[in-house]
Amino acid sequence: MVNNIGRHNTMTSLEQLTEAIQDSWSSKTSSGGSKLPLDNLARGQCDVSSMVVQDYFGGDLVRVHADGDGIDENHYFNRLDNGTVIDTTRMQYKVRVTLADNLVDLSRTKFRTIRERCLDDVDTQRRYEILKNSVKKILG
Repeated sequence: MVNNIGRHNTMTSLEQLTEAIQDSWSSKTSSGGSKLPLDNLARGQCDVSSMVVQDYFGGDLVRVHADGDGIDENHYFNRLDNGTVIDTTRMQYKVRVTLADNLVDLSRTKFRTIRERCLDDVDTQRRYEILKNSVKKILG
């Protein structure tokens, strides 16, 4: 799948990008907002973090269902065009979770991609912009 997403500096390594993303996490970028646990900053960051990874490396957003001890939610990560999986927020799960396919059927929606669907939510769009701008500032 070809993305129409503008790629940023191709000299940025995955390690640099991941560090910049993780250094940018805050309650303002988490879906949990002020309830973000200080000992688990990755919590609630998967959708926006995955979109930032996509900005730099392309590929597809993948949505799965995470199920485990007290966990019942959607989880997002990236699959690059070469098949490489990037999950910058996997460490948010402090308990064993099962990740199962949770395909997004866009055929009956106005959206062409999972990204468009995510960004249709005003809060997700706001959190994404905050994270994206922070990462861009860190990477220069």
